[in-house]
Amino acid sequence: MSALLLTVGSMFGAWSPAFAFSLPKDHVFPRIFTPNGDGINDVVYFNVVNPSLDSLEGKIYDANGNPVASIRFDSYLSVPGSDATERWVWDGKDGNGNTVRAGIYIYEIRGGGDVVTGTVVVAK
Repeated sequence: MSALLLTVGSMFGAWSPAFAFSLPKDHVFPRIFTPNGDGINDVVYFNVVNPSLDSLEGKIYDANGNPVASIRFDSYLSVPGSDATERWVWDGKDGNGNTVRAGIYIYEIRGGGDVVTGTVVVAK
C-alpha cells in the first residue's frame, strides 16, 4: 500500500488518465538522505510522471506543517514505460539556503487540480 495520500500509477510508473500527474512511491529516492556535501545521498529526487505537462509546484514542510522549502524542477527524464517524466529535487536546505535539521519532512506536489504528498527523512 502506498504512503501517498493520493495513489496514482503503479509500482512500474503506469499513468492513469484520471489524474493530471503521478508520483509512484518508488519514484521518490532516496527516502532517507544526508545533505552533508559528501556527494552520497545529498539530495532527494522526485521523478514525476506528467504526460499532460501540467504546471507543477512542489513544497517541503516540517513535521509540524511549517513550510521549509520549495522542490525545484531539475530535468526531463526518459523512463521506460512512462510518459513525460520530470525530475524534481530537494537538496535538504531551507528557503534561506541553510541545511535543515535531521527529521521527517513532508513533500507536497500540486498540479492540474491534484495533490500528492509523502515523507522523506533527513539524517545526519
